[in-house]
Amino acid sequence: MEVPDLHFKNGRWYLLFTTSSAAYSEKHKKEIFPLVPQTGTLYYQSKTLLGKFTPMANQEVLLGTETQTYAARVIEDMHGDNVVLTWKIKAEGFDGFAGCLDRPRRLKYMPDGTLKL
Repeated sequence: MEVPDLHFKNGRWYLLFTTSSAAYSEKHKKEIFPLVPQTGTLYYQSKTLLGKFTPMANQEVLLGTETQTYAARVIEDMHGDNVVLTWKIKAEGFDGFAGCLDRPRRLKYMPDGTLKL
């Protein structure tokens, strides 16, 4: 787990973090099957700050491998909405890690606690 980001919304604590698909344990691969490990931003949640943070059933990936993003941060915009900022891993015209800021994405909180973009 890298680049943790913690915030509170609608009675829940959300922990966003970045990971590589290569970092998944064999145990966790079995837990998420038939889904596959992702490189990107995942999230867990807890009712309390010091409680156990766990993924929602089959809903731990916020930004997966296909987005080519890294290191999400949640910030509040000028309208009071939470948005996610990330770095692009790959971008046209760059060899290797692009390291450029991706477009902001508005974060939506579903009634069951899952996050959507």
